[in-house]
Amino acid sequence: MNMEREKIDELLSLLENGDWDEALHASDMLANIADSYITKRLIEFLNNPRPDTRNAAALALRDIGDDTATEPLLRAINKPENHDNRSTMVYALENLNCSCHFIDIFMLALAPKEDVRLSALNILHEQNFWISDEDLDQARSILLSHKKSFPNDSVINIINDLLNSLSEEAQSGTEEE
Repeated sequence: MNMEREKIDELLSLLENGDWDEALHASDMLANIADSYITKRLIEFLNNPRPDTRNAAALALRDIGDDTATEPLLRAINKPENHDNRSTMVYALENLNCSCHFIDIFMLALAPKEDVRLSALNILHEQNFWISDEDLDQARSILLSHKKSFPNDSVINIINDLLNSLSEEAQSGTEEE
């Protein structure tokens, strides 16, 4: 085993077993090295029972920017056991291509935790999505069913405005073809 691989394995061990500061430092170092082995191992860490390990792995994946991490992050985010600890993983998606995951991101924009909602809204606003008419209809239906969950209508209004904007973009894209 060469010195580089030993260093990588040492950093992976710190990320997996260290305290938050050690895991975060290891995350930064691994993101700077960024190779397919590291990405694969970081994706595996998304299934780790320790929130610090999952979060540090998610931050490294965000910094690396390898879109192969998008679906594993979404799977980890949607696991029931991660429901109360997924903000960092959603934040990591901001740097990854989510264009084929409109409904998944839309559902996160309706999450109870504000930081999850903000990251999801940022993704919806900043990324270009492939959205079908059926997706828009489904999103509107989901939004209606969630209205009672938000005592403050501003969240619903923001999301509704976003849907209207996406609908207009989809219509103008159709007209140009």
